[in-house]
Amino acid sequence: MASSRSLILNLSFPDEFSLEPEYKRFAWVHDWCQSFLLPALTSLPPNLKHFFGEDFARSGDLTGIWVLTQDQHLKLHSPLIVEIRNCPFEQQKQILFFVIARLPRFQAGALDARGNGSSIAEACADKFGRSRIKEIMPSQEWYHETMPLLKSCFEDHEICVPQDDDVLSDLRSIKIVRGVAKVPEDEKNRGTDGKWRHGDTAIALAMAIYAVFKMEPAPIEFTAVPDSLERWSPKEANGFNDYNDNNPDFDIGCY
Repeated sequence: MASSRSLILNLSFPDEFSLEPEYKRFAWVHDWCQSFLLPALTSLPPNLKHFFGEDFARSGDLTGIWVLTQDQHLKLHSPLIVEIRNCPFEQQKQILFFVIARLPRFQAGALDARGNGSSIAEACADKFGRSRIKEIMPSQEWYHETMPLLKSCFEDHEICVPQDDDVLSDLRSIKIVRGVAKVPEDEKNRGTDGKWRHGDTAIALAMAIYAVFKMEPAPIEFTAVPDSLERWSPKEANGFNDYNDNNPDFDIGCY
């Protein structure tokens, strides 16, 4: 089921960004989070439960973060998807932490902990609690357990997703492999930006569905702590605010 209230944020970095000093990278991403993520997160309904799923990639493919809202009738909505391409590890963690800390009535999240994703998944579990964060090593058993849940959500019209060509392409990347629904390892599609995708948001959604139906977080009272380095701004980072203007490959977007 399509949703007219979904926001997809896309952030893509040139290779040169990883060569910048860490404080400059932090400052730029912090400013982007404040400008793009914060308005989206503060508009989420404060009285409803929220979940998320993440599929990790460092280069080549993209990292997808899919936020789900569960309404009072238990229907799932997709208010926010964040797509990050060619982003350094620390800045991926920075963006992920920014999102989680501001999800109203945050319940649970599941993250791709394969390969390089294990470090960020572990750091996330350390920060937000292992009853609320699940580090997932996708296996045949995990796909066998999770994908039928995703399928039933669509069949029963219990989920709303963005009416977006790239998201649809990712979802169509799911195939039956040896009797189990998954994104095949060699499955590649070009997105509307001309860059390769590997069903990234589809896996992020599957992770979020796992968080909704398979995790039972202990109830706690949670208040987000403001970032200790909010004083940083690209305007204060020795001209780093001109980085985008001087690098035409630097692509940020809100779709």
